[in-house]
Amino acid sequence: MWTTNSCFSVVKLLTSVVLCLSYRAALTSAEPVELFGMNYNSRQGADWNPFKCKSRHQVMNDLILMKRMTSRIRVLSLTDCGQGELVLDVAKELGLKLWLGLWVSRSDSIFLQEKAALESMFERNVIDDDTVIGITVSSESIYRGEVDVEEAIDYKDQIRELVTDSGFPDMPVTIVDIAQTFQKSPVLTKAVDVIMINIFPFWSAINLTSAMDYLTEEIGKVTSHPFAQEKELVLGETGWPSDGFIPGVGTAGPELQRDYFIDFYCKIDKGLGWDYYYFTGIDNAWRQEQDQYNTIEGTWGFLYANLTLKPHFEDLTFSCPGSDVEYSFGEIDWTIPTNTAAPTTPAPTGPGHCGLHEECKALNLSGNCCPADNGVYLGCCDQGSAPTITPTTSPTKTPTLSPTTAPPTVTPTTNPPTTTPTNAPTTTPTNAPTTTPTN
Repeated sequence: MWTTNSCFSVVKLLTSVVLCLSYRAALTSAEPVELFGMNYNSRQGADWNPFKCKSRHQVMNDLILMKRMTSRIRVLSLTDCGQGELVLDVAKELGLKLWLGLWVSRSDSIFLQEKAALESMFERNVIDDDTVIGITVSSESIYRGEVDVEEAIDYKDQIRELVTDSGFPDMPVTIVDIAQTFQKSPVLTKAVDVIMINIFPFWSAINLTSAMDYLTEEIGKVTSHPFAQEKELVLGETGWPSDGFIPGVGTAGPELQRDYFIDFYCKIDKGLGWDYYYFTGIDNAWRQEQDQYNTIEGTWGFLYANLTLKPHFEDLTFSCPGSDVEYSFGEIDWTIPTNTAAPTTPAPTGPGHCGLHEECKALNLSGNCCPADNGVYLGCCDQGSAPTITPTTSPTKTPTLSPTTAPPTVTPTTNPPTTTPTNAPTTTPTNAPTTTPTN
């Protein structure tokens, strides 16, 4: 026989079950992985590929996906594929923050082209400090031996003056290089507004178990110097490849890429709270075309070049030591954007843009023609537009760390999706020395 007390007992039991299930769900629900920042490149082809540059439509799709993991991105060049203004335009639309970069190489004309592009962007009020975090001048150019410290600082000073004169005295300008470069040249630390360092334990042949100790120790040698006090630290690039082979460096592999990320995320992101730009969001698959013997450069992304997530990150859920919080890739929507808007051609971004030269425009060419991103002036350029000096390198310069022999034929440790990639890489990978530079 049911009584009032019986009913209360049942209600109390059901309430307890609901509370218990709710508590269990709260304990087991994971947070989506969220990175401080990531590197990006709008390239999809080698230097000689006439379709090497992504359209605005493709860049939009790339950044829609990347925004699900981060709110900040970084590019290394303004003129390569016209990506400085193109990516900035899309970033504004999506509400992303951006570090703009000027590429520096052996030829002074490369820097002058990048500087001219930046000046044009300021003149046309394209740059604002709501979107642009800061500006980098060169990326490992000192390490590669393309410029010395004094030349790099001179370039930085020119850009610092331009940025200030354009009405942005508080926008940071810096030089990016490896930790050992800053260690050898404290004057470099003194000269920059922000200390931005690229560091890859992989390129230094450091095993995974020692990678975070190596990273923090090398960074500490820079930040402990008196010139570094009161200056912000940013890791410009770090990461681990999922496939490929080069002798004398670390071992690439899907599990190693996954484990490096987990260790970095727990110790650097959640543990130390450093600002960083992870390398990289999307594979640089075209790098294999650029250098057939370098099978490493194209495999640093979380996503394949066709924007599908790599299998070893699918549904990856992990927690950091000493924390009950779980982080998961499975909590992120990896659906490839179905952006059906018709691709649009970016507005001309400078004197070299194809759209500003009638014959090039008539050929329906896009991007830069006069010169193209590799420094070559196309036959459609207006008469008299070509200077006497042309660039000799670009942001896709073959890495200084090159194999001395052809690598053996190896079977990839993971099989990329069978669909033909339609999108391309993020930033141009950087190489750290296999040994610490000596004085």
